[in-house]
Amino acid sequence: MATESAQIATLVVYYVVLGLLAFYGAHRFLMVYLYYRHRADDPLPGPDFAELPRITVQLPIYNEVYVVERLIDSAAALDYPRHLLEIQVLDDSTDETRQIAARAVERYRALGFEISH
Repeated sequence: MATESAQIATLVVYYVVLGLLAFYGAHRFLMVYLYYRHRADDPLPGPDFAELPRITVQLPIYNEVYVVERLIDSAAALDYPRHLLEIQVLDDSTDETRQIAARAVERYRALGFEISH
């Protein structure tokens, strides 16, 4: 009786794995088929905005003392209208990263950026 149960369990596992592999193979076949069907199609650009949207850039930081200032500099250097850009520095640091981030935020706030720490 124990051997029969082991054989049934083995067959069940075998057929489940076989079914998963068949599903994976069918998915791969579909992806290749769709690629060859649409390979000559040129992608169309999306519609232009009537006016640019307001965006928020969030910078999560945790004990990144050597990186935080360059990260804030890079976010402030984004090529986007300054009045539509908001930068949020989300800092949970437990070391001197807090002070470095606060100084960088104050420096950019004095330059007219909407930035918060």
